[in-house]
Order: sequence, then C-alpha cells, then structure tokens
Amino acid sequence: MKKIFALLLSFFMLIAIENTFAQTTDAAKKAKDKTEKAKAKADKSAADKAEEKAQAKAEKAKAKADEKAQAKADAKVEKAKAKADEKAQAKADAKAEKAKAKADDKADKVTAEVKDSKAKADDKITKTRTKTKVAKTKVDENVDNTATTVKETKAKTANKIEKAKTPKTYAQAENKSADKAIGTDAKGRTIYLGPRGGKYTLSPSGYKEYIKRTE
Repeated sequence: MKKIFALLLSFFMLIAIENTFAQTTDAAKKAKDKTEKAKAKADKSAADKAEEKAQAKAEKAKAKADEKAQAKADAKVEKAKAKADEKAQAKADAKAEKAKAKADDKADKVTAEVKDSKAKADDKITKTRTKTKVAKTKVDENVDNTATTVKETKAKTANKIEKAKTPKTYAQAENKSADKAIGTDAKGRTIYLGPRGGKYTLSPSGYKEYIKRTE
C-alpha cells in the first residue's frame, strides 16, 4: 500500500514537474520569441535608419557629385566657349585686317591714279596755258600790228581826206574885165558872171572857160 501511494505520489510529482517544465519552457519560448521580435524590430528600425542615413548620404554625395560634375561641365563649356569666341574673334580680326589691307591697297591705287590723272591734267593745263599765252601773244601782236596798220591807214586816209578837203590852188590869169566874181568852183578857181549871165573861169593863159549850165 505504501508502495502504491509512493508510486502515485511519484507519478503526480512527475506530472507536476513536467507541467512546470512545460510551462517554464513555454514562457521561455514566449520570452525568446518576444526577444527575437523586439530584436528583429530593433534590427529593422536600425536597418531602416541606417538605410535612410545611407540613402541621405548617398543622395548628398550624388548631389555634390552632380554639382561638381555640373560645375566641371559648365567650366568646360565656358572654356570651350571662350576658346571658340577667341578663335572666332581672331578669325574675324584677321578677316577685317585682310579686308582693311585690301581696301588700303585699293585706296592707294586710286590715290596714285588720281595723282597721275591730276599730274597729266596739270601738264595739259600748263601746255594749254602756254599755247594760250603764245596764241594771246601772237593775237596781241596781230592786234597791235592791225591797230598800227589801221592807225596808219586811218592817218593816211585822214591825210587824203584832208588833202581832198583842201582846195587845190590853180594858177589863173588876172581878170581885166569888169565882170563880177561870184564864187569859186571845186578846184578853187574864181567864178565870174559874164555880161550875158554866163558863168566862167579863167585859165592860166587868161582865156575864159564857161561853165555849162547843167553843172
């Protein structure tokens, strides 16, 4: 009887121990699961934070790299633009210098042509003036000669007129008659009126020369 009781007691104790162990194991398991969940949550939170931090750092690095790359690209573009502008300016300057040299050369040629034309014109004018002067001198000489000739001719003509105007004195005999002298003719001879109304002049010999009535 005692043995049975001892067995039963052992059996119940064993069951109690198993239950206690089972409960302890179950609590430990729950605690473990809870710890693992908390750890997983903490790990996830830390991972998220680390990821966020890494992502932020990466974005910052990317932005900095992009900014640096953009600055480098801008500098490169600016340098290329400056080089292109300098090259274009040099080309334009060279072209302008060439055009200026060409224009200067053309202007020099035109100036030389103008000078040559002016020299020729001046030479022509000088020759024309010389010819004109010589011709004027000849004309003046001709005018002077003509004037002298005209003057001489005029003097001769005036002399002739004067001589023509001066009555020519003809020798005539003395009229011994009582006939009246009534004037002179173109030759300066005295005209006498005869007793019958006739008019006459005396010749150098003393003869009567009657004037026709028609005169």
